[in-house]
Amino acid sequence: MAPSLAKPERKLKKSAPSLVPASTTSKEPLPKKATRMQEKQSTEVALPTATDPSDDEHFPPGEPFTHGVREVLKYLRELAPEKNHREFRGVGEKEFELIEHVAGETGRLMSKPKFTYDYNELKLIVDMPSNLHEEPFDYLKDCLTLAIAGIPYDRMIVRPRIQMNHKLRIQHKSVTPDMTISISAMEGPTESVIISGLGECALTEDRDHVFSKMQAEVRTHPEVDFVVIVLIDEAMSCKSPHPDSSASKALMPEDVTNSQPLSLKLFIRQCSTPCWFDKPVKVADHNWCQVVSVEYYVWAKGDNGTPINIDNHDPQRMAHGTLVLNINMGPVTPMLERGLRRMKESMVRFTQEMVEDADCSALQSANVALPIQWNIGASGILSAIDTTAHQHYEGWFMGVKRDHDSTYSPSEPESPESQEPRVTRSRKQSTANQASSSQSLPRRSKTKGRGRASKHAKTGGASMGDR
Repeated sequence: MAPSLAKPERKLKKSAPSLVPASTTSKEPLPKKATRMQEKQSTEVALPTATDPSDDEHFPPGEPFTHGVREVLKYLRELAPEKNHREFRGVGEKEFELIEHVAGETGRLMSKPKFTYDYNELKLIVDMPSNLHEEPFDYLKDCLTLAIAGIPYDRMIVRPRIQMNHKLRIQHKSVTPDMTISISAMEGPTESVIISGLGECALTEDRDHVFSKMQAEVRTHPEVDFVVIVLIDEAMSCKSPHPDSSASKALMPEDVTNSQPLSLKLFIRQCSTPCWFDKPVKVADHNWCQVVSVEYYVWAKGDNGTPINIDNHDPQRMAHGTLVLNINMGPVTPMLERGLRRMKESMVRFTQEMVEDADCSALQSANVALPIQWNIGASGILSAIDTTAHQHYEGWFMGVKRDHDSTYSPSEPESPESQEPRVTRSRKQSTANQASSSQSLPRRSKTKGRGRASKHAKTGGASMGDR
C-alpha cells in the first residue's frame, strides 16, 4: 500500500483571465474538429465534415445513404460529453461497411470510433474513446514494446506487433480491442497470425459486459498468452452544462458563432479544485471529469498450455491491482511477466514451425523482464483526466456553436478513389524503468495551473522488428 501523501494544491493566478473566449472578427466555417469523449455515457462525437444525414446524398456514387446509415452518421457528427456510447439495431452488413468507410476517411475524425457489430443480430455498438480511456494501454504498450524488443527472437523470422484498436472477427461479431499483440512471419506469404495478447479498457461501463466480451475474444483465440482488463470508474457521468447554469454564463460568449473555445492551458488554469485523483476538474462550478478508481485484471496462460478462463480468479492464473486512488500493483507485474514468458514460448514454437532446424536455445533460455513503473502510469492517468475534461468542455462548446451557426453545413464525403493516405500523429514515448511493486502516487510540480500538452493520437500498430 502506498504511503499517504500530501495533496498538491492548485496554484491559480491572482487575477485570472476571463473565462469567456474572445470572439473572432471574421465569420469562418467551423473548424474540422472532433473530440474523443467519455466512454459508456451514451453518445455523440463530432463528425462535422461527414454528409449531413438530413440530405439525400449518395456515397459511393450511385449508392444512397439508408435511414440506418443516416442515423449513425447523425450520431457521430453531434457533440455532447454525456453521450459517448450508443447501440443501433437493424443495421445491415452493407450499411456497416459504409459507416466504417465514412468514419475512416482522412481528416473526418480526430478520434476514431470503436465499432462492435453483430452480423447475426444486425446490431451496431458505437463507442468514442476519450484520452482517459486510451491512457492505460498507451503506457502499457510503451513498456511491453521495450520488454518484447529485449527478447532474442530471430528478427528475420518472427514479427511481433502491438496494435491499438485493431479490428478482430470473433464468432459472428466484429470487435475492436483496445490492444492486440500478434505474432506473424517477417516475410510472406503470411499464412497465419497468432493472437498472443489482448487488452480491453472500460470507462464507467458495465463490468459484466467487458468481462464477457473478453471471454468471447479468448474463446475465439484460445492461443492467447495473456489478457489485460482495465476498469476506470468515475464519480459521476459528465453532462453538458444547463443553458441557464453559471457554467454556461461564464464559459459561453454571447457571440458564440464567432468565438473559439478556451485552449487547454486557459481552461485548466481556471480549475478551482486541488490537483488530485479524488477531486473533480471543476471549472466555472461545473464538474468536467473525476476519477475515483482504476483497477487492473491480468490473466496468463498456465504452464501446461491451458487456455485462459476469464471466470477463473485463482491467484495463480489471475492478478488484480489498483492504480488509483492508491498504487497497489504488486501482483500485476509478475503476472504480466508470466504472460510475456508464455509469449516467448509461442515465439519458439512459431520459429520451429517456420524453420525446422532453427536454433532457439538463446530464445528458450532468455529471461523476460517488464520495465514498468506504475507511478509513471498513475501520472499519465492524472494528465489524461485534465485533457479529457477539456475534451468534454470543447465538445460542449462546439456543439452549442454548431447549433447557433445558421451558415454551417457539412461537406460532402469524398469518393474512395480521391482519398489521400491517412496521416497519423506520433505518440510520445514514455520512459520505462525497472518495475516496483509498491510506489508512491505522482506529485505534480507547482507550476501555474495544471495544464499539460494534449495527448497525442495513436499511431495504430508498432512492430518490434525494427527496434
